[in-house]
Amino acid sequence: MLLVSDNTAVRMCGRVVPALEINEILASLGFTHTRVEPVANPNRFFLGVTTPRETHDLLWRLANKTIVTPRSADFLLGILRWINGYHDGVRRNMSSAERSRVATKYGADFDDLGAARHEAGIMFDAAGAPTLTYAMFADSLADLDNYGATHPAVQAHAALGRVMFDTIATTTNRTAKARHSVDPFRPVSGG
Repeated sequence: MLLVSDNTAVRMCGRVVPALEINEILASLGFTHTRVEPVANPNRFFLGVTTPRETHDLLWRLANKTIVTPRSADFLLGILRWINGYHDGVRRNMSSAERSRVATKYGADFDDLGAARHEAGIMFDAAGAPTLTYAMFADSLADLDNYGATHPAVQAHAALGRVMFDTIATTTNRTAKARHSVDPFRPVSGG
């Protein structure tokens, strides 16, 4: 659900943690702009708002395992780095091995001002250390009904992703506190 549907994940989260508590947790972690939007039912909420800066901070803290337990961080990063995840944006022009070094989350929406196409994530060095964090927010865009790889903002994410990855591809982040590895993908025949 983290990769596929924010709406479904929100409904499930609301069953466990009410909106008010989520906002209190976010505030206690120092996020001043990141909030869910409560509704009449305390166990439901709208997605709310955040900023690129706070998204970047949240991801960097996740990569360094300082925002949740190391086990939870590894679980979340494993999902975000899954090679079967989102490929239209930053990871589009990468091999499977390169894609497994990128944890990414895409978000698309629209409002009265136009389309929104956002993507945020973390790139890891070859040893699994977080090396580059990105948060690209694009609002008020045209091509409202295009959720595919041909949307101009998504094409820009793909071009930027290749440049960012090439920049860190041979970098080793010796100062990183946490390392994360992804088990190699081994397809099965189903038999």
